Amino acid sequence: MNGQPVHEMAGPFSNMNGYCYFILGILVLAAGYFTYGRVLERIFRPDASRQTPAVACTDGVDYVVMPRWRTPRQHKKPASNTV
Repeated sequence: MNGQPVHEMAGPFSNMNGYCYFILGILVLAAGYFTYGRVLERIFRPDASRQTPAVACTDGVDYVVMPRWRTPRQHKKPASNTV
């Protein structure tokens, strides 16, 4: 077409290999992570002095304060094993 070779008509990203796309994807994800975090911070305005419902509404059944060391283990458990 128009006497141009096909590789010249492919566009600006035709020479990028998979590695470059991978790095570009990681950079886009990182930028989105930090940007989205800032947006959420402006919307919800977290306040470290506010009490969580587990502290404010402690009833021993639904609202129970958990030790910090146990929280990561709790998130890894499947829902079917939480009986």
